[in-house]
Amino acid sequence: PMMAAIPAGIVRVRSGETDAVTNVLTLVVTPEETDLSNATAYWTFDGRTPTVEDHDATGLCVTNVFGAGTHSVGMTAVVNGMTFDPIVKEKLFKVYASLICMDAANVGHSAKPWKDWTNAATNIDEITDYLTSGSVVLLKPGRYPLANTVNLMANITFRGVAADGVSAPAFADRPVIFCKTGAGNFRAFVLNDANARIEHLAITGFAGNDPNGGYGGTVRVLSGRVADCFLYSTGAASNTRGGALGLSGSSSVAERCVISNCYTTTSSAGYHGGAMAIAGGGRAENCLIVGCRSNGAGGVYLNGGSLAHCIVSG
Repeated sequence: PMMAAIPAGIVRVRSGETDAVTNVLTLVVTPEETDLSNATAYWTFDGRTPTVEDHDATGLCVTNVFGAGTHSVGMTAVVNGMTFDPIVKEKLFKVYASLICMDAANVGHSAKPWKDWTNAATNIDEITDYLTSGSVVLLKPGRYPLANTVNLMANITFRGVAADGVSAPAFADRPVIFCKTGAGNFRAFVLNDANARIEHLAITGFAGNDPNGGYGGTVRVLSGRVADCFLYSTGAASNTRGGALGLSGSSSVAERCVISNCYTTTSSAGYHGGAMAIAGGGRAENCLIVGCRSNGAGGVYLNGGSLAHCIVSG
């Protein structure tokens, strides 16, 4: 007989084991919530026929290796010959194709390939040669000096996370990427892929110089997305439009960003937009721009793009 007596909430990811880091998920049924000490658990992964059963001292659990993608998990318990209704968790978790963990406080413990927090990288310049399409770089709160531009020419994401390594950071806890002392004038990021992203980061202290009169002194987006970032006290040297951010392609997007005290320094006509320059169909949405300056268009230089639901002040 089928019995609907086991609460669905008891199927969860074991605390301390992160699927995105290890590609291994351990599912646990906790005996504190339901007494399943005499049970056999049958698991399904992404709808496949249950073939795995296992036990350990902490309760019923199973370990399975998952590839990249979003995965669903189901569990059916059999207790004393009675089969309970299956528990199915759709889209329970996501595994990234290639993950690199970064923690500025992990000095002295960094080890390739940086796929867990114990061995997390501390230096962005060290990891850039290892980025491939599908890579996701997670950065815990801290300060990260940068000596060279990070070029995201494929489906690559840089994402700030909270100290737990999973959730989005509070505004004040965003990891800070800053120009390394003595490194010269260069951009922090260039994005040129529709799926390239930087998210939940704070970026400061850059002064990119484009001899060809390009866009974005700190972050240039030809294609890709900048979301939930804080760009402050950063800008562009001569011949560059958009001190903090340049959006210069139809699939270049900035959303929910805060840009403060940013600038352009050139006195030449047309190199404007202390905060941002937009052209070629780029768009900015739901951004806050405060206290930026330029010899012209101190806030936003708009030339063939769009600015929607944004506040520009000072």
